[in-house]
Amino acid sequence: VSPWLFPCLVTYFLILGCREATFAAVVNLATLAVLSVAVLHQSAVQLVTMVVTAIWTTGLMVAMVTEVEQKQGEIERLATSDPLTGVGNRRALEQALQEAGAEQARHGTRVSLLALDLDHFKTVNDRYGHEAGDRLLVDTVALLEGRARVTDHVYRTGGEEFVMLLRHTGEEQARVLAESLRALFAQRLAVA
Repeated sequence: VSPWLFPCLVTYFLILGCREATFAAVVNLATLAVLSVAVLHQSAVQLVTMVVTAIWTTGLMVAMVTEVEQKQGEIERLATSDPLTGVGNRRALEQALQEAGAEQARHGTRVSLLALDLDHFKTVNDRYGHEAGDRLLVDTVALLEGRARVTDHVYRTGGEEFVMLLRHTGEEQARVLAESLRALFAQRLAVA
């Protein structure tokens, strides 16, 4: 059995993606198995041992790479979303603005931003408690997302500050949406 088989299998998974590494491992294993029988005249026991060990190593590497990819996805989600409301945070907004700017430069698409700051939010926390303030923030996101199109995205950029990124939206459309949201918030979220 080639002493290079197992380091190669591990290296494939460290360098290539999971699918490509699995393919490379299978090709490598098949080639080595044919060479082991045809050229090296290894016994069936040696061949089976090599194949089983290589399959086991490949399976472990697939499991490990899959777990690492899932953890990386979770870390990325945590780094770019607000834990209370679930919408994007300031970092996610910055990434989205870069993408929208690039799209605007490439295709001339229109992009608008709406900024929302809840007036008297501190009063809600002081008078009714932080749980009520948290509910207000979650309700705010629900109202914003209820008016958002599929291409629009809501971000929480501060304590009670939100931004809506409106792709393919001109100034007049954004103004109409802003007024609609202002009226909705005045009706639904007024503080007594």
